[in-house]
Amino acid sequence: MHLSYCTIENCIIENSTGLNGGAMLIRNSGPTIRRCTIRNNSVAYPGVAVRGGAIYLFNNTDLRFIDCVISGNQCLPGGYNGGAIYKDRGTDSFDNCIFEGNYSNNNAGVLYIERGDTEFTNCVFYGNEAEVTVSCFYIVYPMQVPSTSVTVKNSIFWNNTSPTGTLAKVLSGAITDGVLNYSYCDINPSQIDAAGIVNASGVNFNTNPLFASPGYMGATDWVSGDYHLNSMVGHYDAATDSWVQDASHSPCIDAGDPTDPVGLEPIPNEGIINMGAYGGTSQASKSPDCIGSLPADLSGDCRVDIEDFAMFAASWLDCNIIPADFCW
Repeated sequence: MHLSYCTIENCIIENSTGLNGGAMLIRNSGPTIRRCTIRNNSVAYPGVAVRGGAIYLFNNTDLRFIDCVISGNQCLPGGYNGGAIYKDRGTDSFDNCIFEGNYSNNNAGVLYIERGDTEFTNCVFYGNEAEVTVSCFYIVYPMQVPSTSVTVKNSIFWNNTSPTGTLAKVLSGAITDGVLNYSYCDINPSQIDAAGIVNASGVNFNTNPLFASPGYMGATDWVSGDYHLNSMVGHYDAATDSWVQDASHSPCIDAGDPTDPVGLEPIPNEGIINMGAYGGTSQASKSPDCIGSLPADLSGDCRVDIEDFAMFAASWLDCNIIPADFCW
């Protein structure tokens, strides 16, 4: 599929094979691709360095993927790099997307990027694999452009594998370096091979995100999972179109960038966006709620604890009666 400036919605693209991009070759354009599933596509051609098990991107401007699932795509022997995506030049973004079970027989289970800038916001990376190294991002230093960068925010990395245990590799070059920026992510920084530049900001951690039902490799193909976050208050169950209460509560709830809008997240949401693919949407897992008020809760955090006692002690014997003679 060769795409120009357009909008593609609610499509399933599956079981295709190509030389560069098993499902899509997007070149010198900038389509918006929304609520699409791109699964079980592949590239493989003996003796030729083909790339991008699902998608090949070249020199696009403001290309956007929104609410997409990119699942079970493969760069097979005879292929080269990028189990899901191979990218050369341009700008593109992925919002509220799920990358699961993508595989490269060489490098980068998800993205191999040579030049340009790519952003991931509120995404999930689960079960991606590379045969040689780098389960998710291989960021090459640029040769002819000012930068090669990947920026990730409010996203979750879990159970991605490679022989070296490397999640991302950031290369350094003679002209300039590759760059990885990440903030407010569930990510293991020890799995980042950083010869280039890595900028971490916000609150990041490495903890089991407690997905409702993550995907897995079946007999022949990847079986897609449910990446809603477990919540003791309730997570959305698409199969029953209902809210289900769990025995566990994901640490990724209310853990995104506090300056980002919560969007359509249902109440209660604590006013902070969730990490992951459903953060900011009507299917975001719910937060604990504060019912009423406690007289001794001086900090307003719905708990009476040492912080409230400290506030009480700090104001002991204060008085604001005028005149002051009437205080005691």
